[in-house]
Amino acid sequence: MKVLWIASWFPSVQFPFNGDFVERMGRAVSDHSEIYLIHVQEGPIKEVDVFEEFDDYFRVIITVPKSQRWNYFFRFLNLYRGIKKGIKIIKDKGINPEVVHLHVIYPLGIFCLFDSFLRSKQLVITEHWTRFRHVNKDKLPSVAKWIGILATRKAHSILTVNKYLSNDMQQYGMKGNYQVIPNVVDCTLFKPGEKKNQKEFTFLHVSTLTDSVKNVSGIIMAFNKVLKKNGHIKLQLIGDGDDRHKHEKTVQILGITDSVDFMGEMPHTAVASAMQKADCLVHFSNYENLPCVILEAMATGLSIIATETGGIGDWVDEDVGILVHPRDEEGLTNAMQKILSNVYKYDPKKIREKVLLKCSREVIGEKIANVYKSLF
Repeated sequence: MKVLWIASWFPSVQFPFNGDFVERMGRAVSDHSEIYLIHVQEGPIKEVDVFEEFDDYFRVIITVPKSQRWNYFFRFLNLYRGIKKGIKIIKDKGINPEVVHLHVIYPLGIFCLFDSFLRSKQLVITEHWTRFRHVNKDKLPSVAKWIGILATRKAHSILTVNKYLSNDMQQYGMKGNYQVIPNVVDCTLFKPGEKKNQKEFTFLHVSTLTDSVKNVSGIIMAFNKVLKKNGHIKLQLIGDGDDRHKHEKTVQILGITDSVDFMGEMPHTAVASAMQKADCLVHFSNYENLPCVILEAMATGLSIIATETGGIGDWVDEDVGILVHPRDEEGLTNAMQKILSNVYKYDPKKIREKVLLKCSREVIGEKIANVYKSLF
C-alpha cells in the first residue's frame, strides 16, 4: 500500500530534533507499506528550498520563506506553495497514494482539507501536540482549534500517544474514531549496558531544559537538597535551550558545579550511551503527553521519577519508579532520596519488557499498517 505522509513536524538540517519520533515511526511503518513523506517548514530564506532523501522511505523536506507579516493568510500561502511543490515531486515520480497520513494537525492539516489531490485520499491523523491538552487551553490558537475540528471530522482514524490527549481533543469538538498508539522506541539502540562507575549514582534528565514545561529549576533545587545528605551522586542534564544559561547560573550560586554536568544537545546514540551509564531518569514536567525519553530510558532499564501528567502514569508504576505531582519539589526530593535508598529494587529487565511489548519498531509498524488496512 502506498501512503503519503504530511508532517507538520520532522527533523531537518535546521531543526535536527524536530519531530524525530515521526521519522522513527516512518521507518517502522515502511516495513509494511510504501511511505512517501512531505514536510514543509519556514525558514529565513528568500526562495523555496527543496531537499530530497531516501533510506527506508522517501522524504522531501521543503523550506519556504518565513512570512514577515503577522498574518495567517500570508503564512498559509507560503506553506501552501511548499505543499504544492512537494505534491508535484510525488506525482512526477508516478506515485498515486491511496492514503494520506497527517502527522500533527497544525499547521499543515488545513491543506488536507482544501487541496484537491489530498482531499481525494483516505485520511489518517496522528497527533502529538500538547497545546491540544485542556491544561493549555489559553495557549491554543483559535485557528488551530478550527483546523483540528474540520480535519478530525474528515479523518477515518485519529491516533494519539495516550488517552488523555484523545479525551481533551474531543472536548474541543474534535470528534472521531480515536485509537492510542505510542511512539516507536529503537530498542536495538536503547538497551541496558554495563555501568561504568558503580560508586557514583547518576540522576539523568533529557529535554530542551525549558523551565515553563520541563521545570529543570525544580530538579536542580531538589537535587541540591539530596546532595547535602548523600555523597557520590551526580546530576546530568542533556539538552539545550533558552533557559540553559539560567540553570548554569543557579548551579554556580548553589556551589554544586562539580556535581551537575550540562552535556548539551546529543545525537540519539550518545543519549543512549548516557542512559546506559546512568541510574535513574528524572522528569519533573508541568505538563506532558508522553515524552519519548521516558520510554527510551525504560528500554535502557532505568528507574524513572516523573510527574503524574499526561500518559506517564500509564507507564511508570511501582515496578518502574515513582510518580510525583507537578511543581512538588518536596515530593521530588523525597522521591530521589527513596530511589537512592532502594537502588536494587528495580529490575532493568522487567522495566525494559514493558517497552518491548508495546513500543518496538515491529509492534508499532504492524499496528499502524492495520489501521491502513481497515480503511478498505
